[in-house]
Amino acid sequence: MLAVIIWVPSTTATESLDLSQTAPLTRMHFLATAARAALWVVVALWLVTLLGWGVLHAWIVPRIGDFRLQLESAATEALGVKVQVGQITASSPGLMPSFELRDVVL
Repeated sequence: MLAVIIWVPSTTATESLDLSQTAPLTRMHFLATAARAALWVVVALWLVTLLGWGVLHAWIVPRIGDFRLQLESAATEALGVKVQVGQITASSPGLMPSFELRDVVL
């Protein structure tokens, strides 16, 4: 329901002020602000995700061979057996990069 308030100078102050619509407008303003904030949070999360994806494809995938020793030590700790990797290659033809390990010795 839409209330139109017309202020007439000859009336008293209490007659010209209609407070019946104040609470719903305040509630709608709060909900609109909360929806706007939630939208910005979603946009920020997508930007962080895309930034992480870009770092993976642009920095880590082409330099995967540089991380061979770190990957060997992590695999050795996880398996409890010394792990040696001869060669690591990576390709990123689409959305998901793929890694290939050659000459793996346990």
